[in-house]
Amino acid sequence: MPEESRFFDYVLEDGVPDRQYSADEFAEYFRQLISDGVFNGGDNLKVEHVEGRKVKILPGYAWIEGYMYRLTDDLEFELEIGDVEHDRIDRIVLRLDTSEEERTIKANLLEGTPAAEPEAPALTREGDIYELALADITVATEAVSIDQNDIEDRRLDEELCGLVNSLITVDTQQFQDEWDTFANDKFRTTESEYPQEWDDWWYGESGPDAMEAEWQAWKDSENGIMGMEQQWSDWWSGNDGPKGEEGMEAEWQAWFDSIEEGTYVTYEDFNSHKSDNTPHQEIASVERKGKDEEGIFTKIEWKRGDGTLFKVSELQGDSPEYDTRTITFYEEDGETVKEEFTLDLSYDEEGNIVSEVIQQ
Repeated sequence: MPEESRFFDYVLEDGVPDRQYSADEFAEYFRQLISDGVFNGGDNLKVEHVEGRKVKILPGYAWIEGYMYRLTDDLEFELEIGDVEHDRIDRIVLRLDTSEEERTIKANLLEGTPAAEPEAPALTREGDIYELALADITVATEAVSIDQNDIEDRRLDEELCGLVNSLITVDTQQFQDEWDTFANDKFRTTESEYPQEWDDWWYGESGPDAMEAEWQAWKDSENGIMGMEQQWSDWWSGNDGPKGEEGMEAEWQAWFDSIEEGTYVTYEDFNSHKSDNTPHQEIASVERKGKDEEGIFTKIEWKRGDGTLFKVSELQGDSPEYDTRTITFYEEDGETVKEEFTLDLSYDEEGNIVSEVIQQ
């Protein structure tokens, strides 16, 4: 019969159902809807190294030619020792076998052939057998063990396995055909129309030759590239340009010459001047006082030419590592305190002062 339909309830005729369906007919139904592969990727039926030459397939689901496969627990395989001369590539597959003797989907280890350039065993997809590859495993020459880096995941390879997907799609060919018809009617009334229009434009007043002539005329004009180059050259070499008598370089040199004499000091002189709190030519004498048992003067006085105090520095604390130093500046009468501050002293292991920090 050229027409087929399924699935329907049966009716008993003399105790025998009038409608019976095979497993392949049921699988054919799903072959129209769902593609072959593993479900969702991730760890679903992933092949991992266990130890030595042992590998395992993690639990998961797969779909082959309308038949479902389910692995509920880890499934281990042990590979053979490496060949004495060459590497080989073994392959872990799921094998659908619809033969009357089997009618199963099972995981299998296909051992590869050792070679200078080894290849994984080919998949069988004919007759009652249909295989999906989960992983390829390289076994090096004389290897007694492998690691995870030797395992190449094949689950996402659409030619060898792939992910389960819907086969329901929209055929867009009809849309394309209708568009082509519309475009031909809209944009091309005769076969010779457009070539003639193209020639008219190409060789006409607005074609490439005309545009090139217009470009060349502008480039050579006063406002074009050549004109701008001449303007630039005139400015650069003229009085107002960088090199001219009234240009930027001459103006800068005149300014530099005007400030050069008598205005510059060295970097060292500047820092020395900056750190000196003593007014120039004001100190006439320095007197050290209060020498302790370690030979340290605890007080130093700076005096002006008229004998009035200018500055006093005095140590506080226990000798020889005093805690603080107080510095006092005086007004011109030598009695009125102008400024005073105290510094905390720090020492190294040999008793040398390494820092003086002003108290806040």
